[in-house]
Amino acid sequence: MFFKKKRKVLSDKNDAVSNICATCKFAIKLHSSEDFICIKKGMVSPDFSCKRYAFNHLLNRPQKKHNLSTVKLSAKDFEI
Repeated sequence: MFFKKKRKVLSDKNDAVSNICATCKFAIKLHSSEDFICIKKGMVSPDFSCKRYAFNHLLNRPQKKHNLSTVKLSAKDFEI
């Protein structure tokens, strides 16, 4: 009654993001190995999942801008 339902986090492709530590905002990657240090759970593997998962929105990469130099335009393209 008083609890909010968790929403599914969707990626740019509208696919559900898997709830693993590799995409969690509480996980910090270790440079010496593939493991992560979780603020909540300690040292965990990248495939680990827990109930405190929160998606890191900074992992989303914006789409690349289209380069107009690759498109050949002429004066007729700009006429009405």
